Amino acid sequence: MLVRSFHAGQAWFARRGVHELSIVRDNSALLLKRWSRSERNFKLWASFSFLSWEEMVLFYCTFLSLKVRNPLTDKMTPDEYRLSGERRLFQA
Repeated sequence: MLVRSFHAGQAWFARRGVHELSIVRDNSALLLKRWSRSERNFKLWASFSFLSWEEMVLFYCTFLSLKVRNPLTDKMTPDEYRLSGERRLFQA
């Protein structure tokens, strides 16, 4: 995954394999975290904010499918398979 952003007029690039990242939801944002060996904990790598719920779900599902299909993915936590903060209101 390649992320490009701008800071102080300069382009900034960061690259990580999807197998190295975990995804969690924080209100209307999705946070991508990476494991820090020195701190022995997850650190924030990127934060994506979305205007609509549909865009957030589309990104989440795309990221998850890329991670699951990646042969370098070692294991995934059960929490990564569901978008937290949502509950089923109706099902036909």
